[in-house]
Amino acid sequence: MVASLTLMPAVLKLMGYKVLPRRVRKAVKEGTYAAKPGGTRWARWSEIVSTNKAVLGVVAAGFIVVLAIPFFSMRLGQADQSNDPENSTTYKGYQLIANAPGFGKGYNSEVRLVINGPTANDPAFEEKVHAALASFPDVNPSSVRPAVALAKDISIVSFKSTSGPQDEATTNLVKAFRRDAAPKLETGTQNKVYVFGQTAVIIDFTKVLSAKIALFFAAIIGLSFLLLMVAFRSIVVPASAAIMNLFAASASFGVLVAIFQWGWGHQLLGIGKGGPIDAFLPVLFFAILFGLSMDYQVFLVSRMHEEWVHTGDNSRSVRVGQAETGGIITAAALIMMAVFFGFLFGDSRVVKIVGIGLGGAIFIDAFVLRTILVPALMHLVGKANWWYPRWLDRITPRVSVEPADEDEPHRAMAPVV
Repeated sequence: MVASLTLMPAVLKLMGYKVLPRRVRKAVKEGTYAAKPGGTRWARWSEIVSTNKAVLGVVAAGFIVVLAIPFFSMRLGQADQSNDPENSTTYKGYQLIANAPGFGKGYNSEVRLVINGPTANDPAFEEKVHAALASFPDVNPSSVRPAVALAKDISIVSFKSTSGPQDEATTNLVKAFRRDAAPKLETGTQNKVYVFGQTAVIIDFTKVLSAKIALFFAAIIGLSFLLLMVAFRSIVVPASAAIMNLFAASASFGVLVAIFQWGWGHQLLGIGKGGPIDAFLPVLFFAILFGLSMDYQVFLVSRMHEEWVHTGDNSRSVRVGQAETGGIITAAALIMMAVFFGFLFGDSRVVKIVGIGLGGAIFIDAFVLRTILVPALMHLVGKANWWYPRWLDRITPRVSVEPADEDEPHRAMAPVV
């Protein structure tokens, strides 16, 4: 931002008219150059959207809904080494252990019970622990080890599941032991039984993030809503922006689930057949995607709002705004897509998830939402796009994305619909 406000203007000043194409330099110098947005491809596309707003809106919304369907099956966790590149040592080591007689993929998912209390090293209590583990079919009975005393009141019992670290069965095993077996073992004693290990850590990490993620989303969406509401003096515009961003995020997560969790096209990407989505990724994605999406929304709506202030014609405002910003939005999106899709050349599964997730989300946002669905909805809603309660107008500060012209007419007021 600082470079854009300081370095870029300085460079443009030094380059002068050389920043312009040769064919327009002379006209600009003479003051005879006039842009003709009406004849551009984006102007023609904006007319098509205006004429077929209902059909295009339904098609775009249906496309987003179809992409978002897998999102509702998303399972958070951490993928194990079976999803690493096939030529990596981690993948080869995992497969050797998983396929070795007497081992199995569960051998990679060690779980530990940490016992703390006055009778932690009591053989009778250890026998009760072993009996409790034997009641779970997903516990490999041959893997249960004798308790190891770490101190007079601390011991550890290690065991392995029959399923792999990333498998849902292993997650359910840890949850079930914590919920059912551990309280029964503690009853009538002063001991505490804690479940430790990679799977248990990931479960706890996912639980912490899930508990805070709603607050995180609400803070980002709420602050963005307030900013856009004050800047554009509208209720519908910021509300639709928030909904569109949720659509883009849901569709992007749906694509990730289909590829990285269900394993669609995994051979093309050189990844495993599917595993859970890393728990930290939704927070990372939503923060980055929301920032980029708000840029595109501001580009689009600021030009529409400027035209609305001057003409009070919603249809013209939407058409002109889309025609004059469509090229900017899609060009910026193509740059970011090239950056994120470049992540696919890496070997890491997480890096590939980031590349496809953000690159796909930007494509959906720029080429479906901002160029089809948002303009179509704004045409359908009409002047209500710019409705702003008078009492709210009196108490909110005046903050403009673009400075008002000195001869600007009084802002057109849309009726309450």
